[in-house]
Amino acid sequence: MPPGHLQVSSRTVSLHRLQAGQIVIDGLVKLASAFGYSAEREFPVGTRATSAAVDVAWFAAGDQRVPLMIFEVESSASASMANNAMKVFSQVWTIS
Repeated sequence: MPPGHLQVSSRTVSLHRLQAGQIVIDGLVKLASAFGYSAEREFPVGTRATSAAVDVAWFAAGDQRVPLMIFEVESSASASMANNAMKVFSQVWTIS
């Protein structure tokens, strides 16, 4: 596995390289727990193995598949930030 990547299920995802981004993500996971939610890092927004993922997703219960809140952490401003909304809203969600 390349450095700076994480194995999540059958997917390999890139991690935030900057410590500031990692600190924010860690804080979001801890905050979810403090509010009584479960949290998942690098939550895929699609069903394919190559689907994009959001940095953190909060769930009301650990067994739910559709998150209550999602977070995408940006360590710096870039033109690609607008793609984050498309990553989520372009997916078809199936609720069962």
